[in-house]
Amino acid sequence: MLVLAVAVPTLALTAFRGSGKSSAAPTGRWAGGKAVARRKAQLVSVARQRAAVARLLRLGLPVYCAGPSGRYVALTFDDGPSVHTPDFHEVLRSAGARATFFIVGGNMVSAELASYARADVKLGALGDHTWSHANLAQLREGEVVSEIGRAKRAIVQATHAPVRFFRPPFAARNATVARVAASFKLVQVLWNVDSRDWTGQPAETTSKIVLAGLKPGAIILMHDTRAETIKALRDTILPVLKLRGLEAVTLPELFALDAPSEAQLREDGAHGGCTRGQSG
Repeated sequence: MLVLAVAVPTLALTAFRGSGKSSAAPTGRWAGGKAVARRKAQLVSVARQRAAVARLLRLGLPVYCAGPSGRYVALTFDDGPSVHTPDFHEVLRSAGARATFFIVGGNMVSAELASYARADVKLGALGDHTWSHANLAQLREGEVVSEIGRAKRAIVQATHAPVRFFRPPFAARNATVARVAASFKLVQVLWNVDSRDWTGQPAETTSKIVLAGLKPGAIILMHDTRAETIKALRDTILPVLKLRGLEAVTLPELFALDAPSEAQLREDGAHGGCTRGQSG
């Protein structure tokens, strides 16, 4: 599993660092052509992102999508880092896209994979995906505490970046899982578009599913463990996203730019107007 980590530039606002003002645009070979500094999402202050996440934490409700009135979507990647993660970084960076990575904490025992997690920070935000990708609904409360807490500590220690979000593997959640996640000050974020790339399907199938749900406010589930997903992103998803006038941002940016309303979050049945995914 020896793959050299790819050095990536620091993008503004994605790690909740600094004084609350936007960072300078990236410099070097990635500064030209992408017009990253001119993108509206980067005008959202760190303080505003923090406030948006804090509001969701106070509400204590799972989030499946953002509001429908912006021009933003969130690409989210579960189960990493993996040997494929540097290729995901390259594709996202080349497109000027940002993302959120839900990390399996046990991967941080590998120095190589931990280095990829640090590179994740340069392109987006981080989330907790448990220590061992366990089905939390089948565990006792103490085991749930260990799975979530141990993962968060390992990710923070490896990356020195904040972890504000939590996603239960397989979307397996109950009242205990919700209570434990809240105790660690984590917002539960699921998705409304399941790419189903976890099935090992061809890139074309993944692209078709994602494009069908590629609408403002969408939270899209993918995995940075799948080589076919790299192809889907590079050849279809990211180019079409641009053609549709949409922008891929981090979850904190998305919630600051177009937050789901409380009524939307509390809506029964349709899960805030979103279609809930089935696997993760």
